[in-house]
This record gives sequence, structure tokens and C-alpha cells, in this order.
Amino acid sequence: MATYKKIIEAVKEIAETFVDYLPLTLRQIYYQLVGAGVIENNPNTYKGLSRTLTKARVTGTIEWNLMEDRTRYKHELQTDQSMSDFIDWQKRAFLEQYRRDLSQTQPNYIETWIEKDALSSLFIRVCDRYYIPLVVCKGFMSTSFLHEYSIRAEAAQRAGKDLTILYFGDFDPSGYAMLESYKKTLPERYGLDNIRFVRGALNLEDIVRYNLLHNPDALKESDSRAKGFIERFGRYAVELDAVPPDKLTARITETILECIDEELFEEQEATYRSELSELKTLKETVLNTIGF
Repeated sequence: MATYKKIIEAVKEIAETFVDYLPLTLRQIYYQLVGAGVIENNPNTYKGLSRTLTKARVTGTIEWNLMEDRTRYKHELQTDQSMSDFIDWQKRAFLEQYRRDLSQTQPNYIETWIEKDALSSLFIRVCDRYYIPLVVCKGFMSTSFLHEYSIRAEAAQRAGKDLTILYFGDFDPSGYAMLESYKKTLPERYGLDNIRFVRGALNLEDIVRYNLLHNPDALKESDSRAKGFIERFGRYAVELDAVPPDKLTARITETILECIDEELFEEQEATYRSELSELKTLKETVLNTIGF
């Protein structure tokens, strides 16, 4: 069994390796440690790692910004200390919020759907880069959520766009069944017959390509989907979290680029840069004119 010191040293190395992808989730760190042979792959070890990293952060042994917890969040109103603070903020923000839709000339209306929220911050970085909406499914999506997608899809079709859904989820009975469920439900219930569904990850090839670790707890014999999944794919159960952050980022980017017209996107980027330059000049002119 790995010592506390050895685990902390390994976690710090992981932080250095993936410094551009911080904060990481507990499961991402867990799979990197298992893959490196530092800890074993079982539920008790996972719980122990959680306790270890809690202690390490509380004592200052590792930085708080190494990890994130996306299952909890804080909401509060945006306020100002005074009217003068508000005016100063307005001057700084004046004509600064313009963001051109760089996807507007794309022939495809694309959404990226992910099975769980834990990895959403990593996906947001890539999806925002290409102006693609990200949908967090959190398991099988509700009727209300699918109805909301149908409204967006119908609007895109009226604008002459084709529909594409990029799906990323675990490779296990439920994770695989989710996309298959959407393929059936969206045409049958909402009449959306021409959606292009792309399973970005995880696929069997990914397990081999990235040498991913099997999650023994994901194959539950009590799961009604398990039997058919095992008959088709074998006893594989791998979480998306097991893919190293850099490789997962590359995979998301690769999947998106296969579905967009890069030339049209670059034309929009050039127009946007020109517009931002014009706005900067306009801002200076207006603020000088009114004495700000």
C-alpha cells in the first residue's frame, strides 16, 4: 500500500504534468495514480484517496486549486459598493462585451453532449473555442430537456443547417445506451430524422489507443443493460475520466474539427478581429467626447 508521502509526491507530479488543465477532478487524479501503479484500482482505494487529498489541502501540502468539486456551487447577486464604483465598472465594460457568433456560417448546427458534469470545465474550454454549445446530460436526459433540444434543432433547420450531436460518455452499459436512446427517441418523439450522431468517446478503440483502466464496479449484473453490452463488447467498463486531460482535450478538438468547416470559421475570426479593432477606436472616441 502506498504511503501518504508517496501519494502526495505523485499527485504533485500529476499537477505539474497537467498544469494547463487544472483544476482536475478526484476521479481524474485517481486514474492517473492507478495508471502509474501508485495505488490499486478499487472502491476502498478511491475513498482513501479522497481522504488523503482532503488532509493534504487542509494542511497546505498541496494547493486548493489542484482540484474542483462541480457537484456544489454558490449563487449570489452581483452588487456594487457605490454608484461611483458602478460608473467606473461601466466605463471599463463599455463596448467590451461584443462576441461575434463565429459559427453562424457553418452548415452544421452542432452540440456536444457529455454524460456527466464532472468533466464539463475541460469540455467548455474546447467547445467555447469553436462556439459549440455544451450540454451536460447527467445520465439519461429528461423529456423536458430533450424537448428543449428539439426547439433548438427546429430553429437550426429553419435556418438551413444540418444537425449534429457529438456525444462523450463512459464505456459501460448505461454510458453506451444513452446515445442509442437519443438516436431512437429524437426521431420517434420529435420527428428529428436527420440528426448526425457522433460518438466522440469512449469507444473500444479508445480503450486500446489510450491503454485505459477498467472500472470493475461499472459492470453490475443487476443492470438490465449489462447482459447485452457484455455479449456485444465483452467485459469492458471504462470511465471517460480515465482519459488523461491532454489526450481528452485533443480528442474533443479532433471530433469537432471533423464536423466543422475550418475555412468558414477562419473567415469569421478575421471579421471578428477587424470589428474588435473598430470597437476599440469607437470606445475611445465616445468616452473622450463625453468627458470620461
